[in-house]
Amino acid sequence: MKKNVLGIAALLVVIFVLTALINPKFLNAYNMQNLLKWSSLYGVMSIGVAFVIITGGIDLSIGSVVGLVAVVLAFFTKIQGLEPLLAIGLTLAMSVVIGLIHGLLITKAKLQPFVVTLCGLLIYRSLGRWLTDNQSLGPVPLEGDKGYANLEKIQGLDFIFSGKIPLGESFNLPTPFIFLVILGIAGAV
Repeated sequence: MKKNVLGIAALLVVIFVLTALINPKFLNAYNMQNLLKWSSLYGVMSIGVAFVIITGGIDLSIGSVVGLVAVVLAFFTKIQGLEPLLAIGLTLAMSVVIGLIHGLLITKAKLQPFVVTLCGLLIYRSLGRWLTDNQSLGPVPLEGDKGYANLEKIQGLDFIFSGKIPLGESFNLPTPFIFLVILGIAGAV
């Protein structure tokens, strides 16, 4: 293993141990599940953007695309009433089309990745805000809510959003971590 990888791993262990010593609740099962769940989200995004960066590109629009995907999935399921699997399929297809458009603009039209993804960032963020009337997606319904809240309660999507695989009496492995491992293995191949 390279020195810099070992150094980063050692720093992570030191931070982990210090945090556990300062706050004993840091090591409880709920917090570990929460850490795995949320760090897996960023891990999945970083696997995708790593390919872009490794090949010398840049993608400024990834956060806005993720936000738009969440809004569109909510729109399809909660507002349009589509079946969850169909909504997921359409949302994935939209994501592929966005990536294809970016790729074609960069490779065929010879536009700079910085410009393409910066414009994409603004377009996708604006679309997401427009679809939600500038509301937040969240677990608590707000005044004048269009119906985007409580996404984890959608029949058929609950396993994906809050699914857990039991690994004993007090610990459940979050589903997003499984996605991260699968994508990590696929990316390494």
